Amino acid sequence: GYECPNGASPRVCPAGQFAPIRSTACQACPAGKFCSGAGVETFPSNISGNCDPGYFCVLGVNTPRPSRNFTGVGGVCPPGAYCPEETSDPFGCPSGTFSNVTLLESASNCTLCSDGHYCEQTNLTEPTGEIAVLHVCME
Repeated sequence: GYECPNGASPRVCPAGQFAPIRSTACQACPAGKFCSGAGVETFPSNISGNCDPGYFCVLGVNTPRPSRNFTGVGGVCPPGAYCPEETSDPFGCPSGTFSNVTLLESASNCTLCSDGHYCEQTNLTEPTGEIAVLHVCME
């Protein structure tokens, strides 16, 4: 990927950006993708592709595993969520599950709500609460 602003000499797009063939301007690497080197034109290539499972890439990311020293907006999949390959926005662990760790890759990695506890919504990092025990007295 190169850009040619106002007919000037071609300029290579930097890491975190790309320019499709016949484009006149560099653009931020799109959601769910990374552009690790200069001159990205297509996906995938030897310097571009999908964001790795366990991570999310929102825009302009220059690595498949954005955790530190990266460009753009992205990061490690947070607690309470999972991130399959090519994620741009983490998915919340489903109701009945939770997660207190990072880097989950699928909903099956979320932890089932513990015995005696309930998990009534998505994106939980711990169970919602304890299930009340009902005692019944027989006459």
